[in-house]
Amino acid sequence: MPRPDDATPTSSTAPAPGTDFPAFLNIVTSALDALTTQAANLPARSDLAFHRTLDRTFAKNLDVSSRIVLGMTEKLLRLVDDGRGKVQGRSKLEEVEDVKDGYRRGALGVVDGLLEDAVSASHYRVEV
Repeated sequence: MPRPDDATPTSSTAPAPGTDFPAFLNIVTSALDALTTQAANLPARSDLAFHRTLDRTFAKNLDVSSRIVLGMTEKLLRLVDDGRGKVQGRSKLEEVEDVKDGYRRGALGVVDGLLEDAVSASHYRVEV
C-alpha cells in the first residue's frame, strides 16, 4: 500500500487554483482518491473491537496510538486557533467521539455552505 506522502503533492508542484484550475483540481482529486482508498481499506470499528478482545498487546497498542493521534490533532487545532486569533471556544479533544462531532460541525458545515453557494451561483449563471 502506498504511503500518504507518496500520493500527496507538495505545494511546490501544485499550481495555483487561480492560474491553472484544471491542473490543480486534478492534483487534489488524485490525492483525495489515494486517501479515500487507504481509508476504505482500514478495518471496521467492530473488527478492531473484536481483535482487542483476542490480543491484550494489540489493545494496548491501539489505545496508545489513539491517544497519540488525538494529541497530535489537538496540537494542530491549537495551532490553527492561535493563527486565527481564537483563544477559547473549542473544547479539548479527549476521545474519538469528540473528533467525529467536531468534524460534523466543522468540515461538513463548511462543505454544505460551499455546495449551497455553488447551487446559488449556478442559478445566476448567464450563457453567452
